[in-house]
Amino acid sequence: AGLQVNRAVIDRAFNYLKLTKTDDGGIAYSLRQAERGNARSRPALAAAAWTCLNSAGRYNDPLTIAVRDYCLERYRSLVGGGGGFYFYLHLYLAEAMYQHGGEPWRDYYARIREDMLERRNADGSWNGDNIGPTYGTAVALIILQLPNGYMPIVQN
Repeated sequence: AGLQVNRAVIDRAFNYLKLTKTDDGGIAYSLRQAERGNARSRPALAAAAWTCLNSAGRYNDPLTIAVRDYCLERYRSLVGGGGGFYFYLHLYLAEAMYQHGGEPWRDYYARIREDMLERRNADGSWNGDNIGPTYGTAVALIILQLPNGYMPIVQN
C-alpha cells in the first residue's frame, strides 16, 4: 500500500508475539494469559503471526520458524473443521502457506480450495464466520486467487 511503518512499531509487535508464543510454537490469545502461564495456542493467531512475521521480513528468525512449524504440523487438520474463526484462520494460513510454497502449499491449497467451494452459497457468496456475505466472500476470494499472484504483499 506504500505506507511507511516506523521500525520501532514493527519491533514492538515482534516482541509482543515473542511474549505470547506458547511452548508448542503457537500463539496465545493475550499477553495476560502468557504471563499467567495458562496460555493456550490458537491456530488462527499462529497463522496471523506467521503472516505478520513474513511481512516484517523475519523469515529465518527462531520465532518465525517455531510458529511456521506449528502451522505446518496442523494445517491438514485445520481444513474442513468448524469454529467461529474459520475464515479468519484460513485467510492468514493461506497467505503464509503460499509464501512458504512447495509441497505443503500445493497440498494445503488443494484442500482449502475444495473446502471453500463446498462452503459457497447457492448465490455464489460465502457467509464467512457468520459475519456476513461481504466478509465471507472477500476472504474466500482472497484465498482462492492466491495462486494467481495478484497480491504483492504475499509474494513467495
